[in-house]
Amino acid sequence: MVHAADIGKASKDFLKKDFFAGNEFKVTQGCCKGTKQTTTFKLGSAVNATHKIEVGSCNYTKLPTTINLGSSTDASTEWTIKSGATKTKLTLGTNLAAAHDISKLSLKKSFEFNKDVSGIATALKLETSAKGTNFIQPINVGLGFEKKGYQFGVTGTIPSITAPAFANPKFVVAFAGCPHFQVSGTTTKGSDWNLNALIKRDGRTYAVEFDTTTMAAAIATELPNGKAKISCDGVLTSYQKFPVSETVAARFGSSFNLSDGKITNIGIGVDFSL
Repeated sequence: MVHAADIGKASKDFLKKDFFAGNEFKVTQGCCKGTKQTTTFKLGSAVNATHKIEVGSCNYTKLPTTINLGSSTDASTEWTIKSGATKTKLTLGTNLAAAHDISKLSLKKSFEFNKDVSGIATALKLETSAKGTNFIQPINVGLGFEKKGYQFGVTGTIPSITAPAFANPKFVVAFAGCPHFQVSGTTTKGSDWNLNALIKRDGRTYAVEFDTTTMAAAIATELPNGKAKISCDGVLTSYQKFPVSETVAARFGSSFNLSDGKITNIGIGVDFSL
């Protein structure tokens, strides 16, 4: 099943994920009952840390649970409930320093419905949230269809459930039926297309994006132990990861402006897998 917001995700992720600026250290720990803990330290003028706990089955709820803790004392817990063709995610957030303050309490609900309708894979996703005592919040809607690799989706927002209307529509079409080639296009009014493509050829992967409104473009490909991308403004960004041992890996990232020769966003990362 394809969700509307995920159409073209493979090429978008290849262009955005893994690249990083600044220095960071990541510690990943696995333990009993499918539990995984990840702590990330980002070093700059101040140290920011996040801690994520993923539990395959919580002893209290018997549901998959994710707990996020931040250095700002913000914390959230997410539960996933599956039943037939539906999946519901509940995320409860608060600030541990003011847990008694109801205005700091937030609740986010995500509802997914996936079903094959006359040979067309159909996916509906609804997301809404509540903050403090304000329970009437906009609802984000996504509807996606897929058949034989051809995909179509539409996303938008219902600003208020008391006065239903569909705002900020975004339409996306794609073809992902070939393992070596995927292409997608997103538009809001038919004249502002954002195009993405993922191409695999001769053992290499290439990703391309092009915005017809701003004429901005970027292309990314693989490097030994990493990848690099260059944008139309002449900035070359690279990322590489080298294993040091079975449990430690070093990451390096930077951006190089081809027009003025300046190197920026130099970052060093160390990953520990315990």
